[in-house]
Amino acid sequence: MFRPFTKREVFVFDSTGTHIATGLGLLGWLFIMEGEHKYTLSNYMSLDQGENVQAMYIWVDGTGEHLRCKTKTVNQEPARPEDLPIWNFDGSSTYQAEGCNSDVYLHPVALFRDPFRKGKNKLVLCETYQYNHKPTKTNTRKSCLDVMESNVVKVSLY
Repeated sequence: MFRPFTKREVFVFDSTGTHIATGLGLLGWLFIMEGEHKYTLSNYMSLDQGENVQAMYIWVDGTGEHLRCKTKTVNQEPARPEDLPIWNFDGSSTYQAEGCNSDVYLHPVALFRDPFRKGKNKLVLCETYQYNHKPTKTNTRKSCLDVMESNVVKVSLY
């Protein structure tokens, strides 16, 4: 049985009301397990994925203070961010869009090995764009990149 406590914390109780786990943080269900539940997560994490790879898309939400994520299963291991598709989600749930025209698009910009899921799985850092292809307010990486690229030294200094 799940009892939500705050937006960032979930307490898990068994059928008798005994607290058995607490979920915190970016990956959501990384539990501190007790007793018979100790190995539940590790059993699922060690399942064979075959050739599939889990790519966890990560972005800054509309508050600018929290990270959000969702996972896409892909058929082959991506070598660079461009190998992954642009993905979307309903931005009204993350304070990045109003109810109408609420599609927000995730553009992969950096790729890292996933230290939690291990294997070929990846963490994918993303920029967010509105339905009209303009950066969201919390996509400060895009404006920083534009400034950095406009001031590139064209001539070698050495």
